[in-house]
Amino acid sequence: MKEGFGVNRLMPDVKRLWRQDGLVIGLLLFFILGGGLFSLWAGLAGRFSVFIYPGVAIFSLSVVGLAFFVFYSLYVLFLIRPERPISFLYKKVRSRTGGVGLLAPASVILLFSFFLSSISSLKTMIPMVNPFSWDYTFSEIDSLLLGGQQAWCWVHPVITAFDLTMPINALYNGWFFFVFGMLFWQIVDVSRPSLRERYLISYILCWVINGTIFAMVFSSAGPAFFGRIYHDLPNPYEPLMSYLATANGGEPAWALGIQEYLWGVYSQGSLQIGSGISAMPSMHVSLAWLGFLFFYKLKKGPAFLILGYVIVVMVGSVHLAWHYAVDGILAIITTSIIWFAVGALGSSRQCEKNVGNQNV
Repeated sequence: MKEGFGVNRLMPDVKRLWRQDGLVIGLLLFFILGGGLFSLWAGLAGRFSVFIYPGVAIFSLSVVGLAFFVFYSLYVLFLIRPERPISFLYKKVRSRTGGVGLLAPASVILLFSFFLSSISSLKTMIPMVNPFSWDYTFSEIDSLLLGGQQAWCWVHPVITAFDLTMPINALYNGWFFFVFGMLFWQIVDVSRPSLRERYLISYILCWVINGTIFAMVFSSAGPAFFGRIYHDLPNPYEPLMSYLATANGGEPAWALGIQEYLWGVYSQGSLQIGSGISAMPSMHVSLAWLGFLFFYKLKKGPAFLILGYVIVVMVGSVHLAWHYAVDGILAIITTSIIWFAVGALGSSRQCEKNVGNQNV
């Protein structure tokens, strides 16, 4: 009886979750399955896993969620000052989460962790399916677009003059908090259903199209690894790498430690957290730009702050030898196409739904 009672109480929440996030859940399951089938087709099934990130993702998003809750609680206590703070917070949380409680965010977070694990698995397969072969081309395109100089040469004098390498590195690393914070926010906050769905679907498609399909087609490692790929060619990034090796008060910039870790994992053929090397297109720029597009639709004031962050990320991606300039340029173009296409399809679906309601 107790079990049946529990199931009966749970079913309405499950149905509401499906009505609320059915399309997002369907896409996540479809692409997770697609990733598994691709790894079978490529003969690399042993390198596919959906269990790389669940623990890390749940912990990280829980920390982000707790931070949001603490800051919002302080905002309520000191600025709004309601007569009954606990009751006020409870009602706010219920209204933001749509009354589903913990079931919806916990389920969607878990699915996203499986999805990101599958994406990371596919990322490690890139050089096995299509060996790094585009770095020289992208380096030449950068030079062609920028008057015969590499992109890092344009920003290097200003950055070194004001000793900005480590602040840029810190902000570049902060991308993870920004992206996971945005994801957590949109998973939990259902107060803007259309915009929320648009962001979550665009987020998924950015990883699939930019971070997997284009990354595999335009297989490239990035400027930091140029010399390790082309042993017999002059390395136009060697002066930059030499500078970064002492940019942190005589010690290497943080980016170099991560780059060494990634190359070590790649060389060993391991499957670990954060494993996989891919430069084109830049997912740092892609998801930062997606954040800007979201905020521009939501509130234009904060959007321009995010735009400033996008510029820092794009400059950092070049200065820290992660990416060629064209990686960021293509990321902005493809992410914009994804965002506006998803928006157009969402509007079309809403129109069809309105027409159907009128006919009823």
